[in-house]
Amino acid sequence: MRAQRLRGAAVAAFTTAAVLAAPIVTANAAHAGTDEGGSQVSSAVFQWAMNDESGSAGYAPGTCNFFSAMVSGNSGGGQWPNNVQSGSDGEFLVGGPDQDVLWRPKDGNVSILKPNADGQLVAQTWANKCLTRTGARTNTRGAVSESIINIEKGSGTVDPTTNSASIKWVGSWTVVYYSGMTYWSATNPVLEVTNGQGAIKARVSGFGASMQDPDAALKPLQAREVTLATLKNVAVTKTGITVTPEYKGVEVKNPEGASPQTRTGENWGSWPADFVAFQGETGQHSYWYSTGSSGDARKPALPVTITWPQIDDAPAPQPGPTQEPTPAPTADPSPAPTAEPTPAPTADPSPAPTAEPTPTPTGKPTTGPSAKPSIEVSPYQDIDPTVKTVVTVKGKDFTSGSIQNGVYVVLMDEKIWKPGEYMNAKGDEGAITSAWVTPDQLEAGKGSFTVKLTIPENTLDRTHTYYIGTMAAHGLALSDRSLDHAEKITFKAIDYDPNAVFPVDSVTAAAVADSGRTNMKVDWVYTGATPSRGWEISLACVRDCSDPLFGTKSHHQHDNSLRSDVFGDVPDGVYVASVRNAGEISGEFKASDWVSSAEVRVGAERDPNPGEGKGQWIQDSFGWWYRHSDGSYTTNGTEQIDGVTYRFNEAGYMVTGWTKVGGQWFYYAPSGAQASGWTLVGGSYYYMDPGTGAMATGWQQVDGAWYYLGASGAMATGWQRIGGAWYHLGASGAMDTGWTAIGGSWYYFAPSGQMATGWVQDSGKWYYLDPSTGAMATGWQQVGGAWYYLFASGEMATGSHWIDGVLRVFDNSGAWVR
Repeated sequence: MRAQRLRGAAVAAFTTAAVLAAPIVTANAAHAGTDEGGSQVSSAVFQWAMNDESGSAGYAPGTCNFFSAMVSGNSGGGQWPNNVQSGSDGEFLVGGPDQDVLWRPKDGNVSILKPNADGQLVAQTWANKCLTRTGARTNTRGAVSESIINIEKGSGTVDPTTNSASIKWVGSWTVVYYSGMTYWSATNPVLEVTNGQGAIKARVSGFGASMQDPDAALKPLQAREVTLATLKNVAVTKTGITVTPEYKGVEVKNPEGASPQTRTGENWGSWPADFVAFQGETGQHSYWYSTGSSGDARKPALPVTITWPQIDDAPAPQPGPTQEPTPAPTADPSPAPTAEPTPAPTADPSPAPTAEPTPTPTGKPTTGPSAKPSIEVSPYQDIDPTVKTVVTVKGKDFTSGSIQNGVYVVLMDEKIWKPGEYMNAKGDEGAITSAWVTPDQLEAGKGSFTVKLTIPENTLDRTHTYYIGTMAAHGLALSDRSLDHAEKITFKAIDYDPNAVFPVDSVTAAAVADSGRTNMKVDWVYTGATPSRGWEISLACVRDCSDPLFGTKSHHQHDNSLRSDVFGDVPDGVYVASVRNAGEISGEFKASDWVSSAEVRVGAERDPNPGEGKGQWIQDSFGWWYRHSDGSYTTNGTEQIDGVTYRFNEAGYMVTGWTKVGGQWFYYAPSGAQASGWTLVGGSYYYMDPGTGAMATGWQQVDGAWYYLGASGAMATGWQRIGGAWYHLGASGAMDTGWTAIGGSWYYFAPSGQMATGWVQDSGKWYYLDPSTGAMATGWQQVGGAWYYLFASGEMATGSHWIDGVLRVFDNSGAWVR
């Protein structure tokens, strides 16, 4: 299945910390500054084996537990295949319905290491992942692999004087149990320690598996942040940290349906509660807290080791300037203005009046009250949340009141901000999009400004209430509502019930030869306004049915992303395939109308006027041959009989299987019929020329899609390096183009199918693809000496954006300015 690239841009984080942040951080401060009393590190190394269970054998025969240095894709369920491959980046394993990458020993900053017989850390391989350091097989009696997760290039600040540290790493790993029957992933771990107490947190994701049915299809889980380790009595030194996370004596509530926690014995305890709750969904829950089993001794957390180059003693703090210093310009200063100053008036001042001025009445002021700030927003009504919308916000008369920090222009959910009433920014909640009008900009505009905010497609929820407008900036945003001016967003009306069930657009069916059998492949197109609830697919024999018992066969598929299904071993006859959108909505079964395909014949069409003069099939001890009405028979060639092409050898007997003729390969089914089009033989698909029946090789375009057939003729799938370029072929064999999600990463393939690397422009937006792997980058990236920020959608940032609680400014090329 091909994932469609999510086009929604990242939602800017507008946290309490961001609101309380004072002046914008300069480039030098962001990259070279340190927290007061701390030192900055940029090459911290994180090493952790998690626990002995994660390097042990599984209880299922022949299985083991191990790590993968990446976010593993969807394996489809059950044990992972044992068909590791080698590429330019080393070993890797693919599997599952979409041939996702499941395992790598190294990816980016992350590598999986293990000790050898000499105690030296070496790279994990597919062959040694289930072995001890001495080469013995791991078991459930204490023999473990001792593999560790190794992540490099951690950055942050450390302060040995207060036993405090804050370090982030970029990278992911997957914890695989039972050789892939259950697994989950952790991404971008963060260490936070203050005065010797802290935690390691990460974003986790994965798939739900069942211990009762380990081969069942996997269910993707909602990603979330959890605590991987709770840390106490941490000693932060000049070179690193080694600490054993809390486990023993920690109580936890067992997930629903899981074994209760045992609170007796030497090894009773638990990993953090939110982590255990997540494991309640993966199927691994009982492996992360004590249950009274023989495996309890393998569950406690092992020590975490974090190292960095030795830091020097911090110099005594010096009093800093009372104002933020002005950063030095990176280019030559702008020349002084060439225009002369405005000359003083040459005329003499008007003479003073000779008469005394008329006194002004004291009862009323001579000037009217100052105009109140106001805004004009366009558009804010009839917004279509499915498309990108650019909104213009114009402000005027922002000349007094709480403008000392400037003004924020924001789009927020009412649960965060209700203008004039409250502002409740918490955690990662915040602005959908925002901009900052600085005090200097307000002064230059005499209280007026114009800001354009972009609402990314598919980021607004019709069931929520949103406001777009202004508020006081920085620390005043939480408490001062005097500059709250906003309009409430209204949505474009829809002319359909969001719970409606729409029919499919079209249905096609095709007969596919399969080692002497015929399968019927059914495809359909669906562009309905609401997601499908599932599919019902039927195949009915409508005439010339060779098997009257076949009748109508039906399938019910619950995967709403499916657009194809196969009926196996279909007998001769004429068939019609039908599909309808059907499933349960709010406890009620609903279904659309059926949509049917054109008629498709399986087998040769019957002769409506059989009679004399026709030949006859004869079988003897040597095989089948065809005797013509005059007694002759064909040898060493082909003949069409009842619309089907057969090949006969030099003795006149019918040929079956693969046959090479004139340097080309042909395939003949057990029935003797010459194959044409797509043909399944021995588990692989081949394409036989519809006109000649000859087997195709190399690139072939079939029904508008490109396929690659190897020298053997077998259709290729997955990653393929062809002619020095990388291509990716989906599970159907069709060559991918455009944006494609593979193994948890996004890739871009040119119309030619070649994988792109480096900077790529698509629909007016710039993206950066890893020069080595082609994977789409996100977050901060340093390219050619400049820093760039790429949203979760991969889009390069330009202009001003709130990132990690700080307003960052980028020029038109995307380079970070401040």
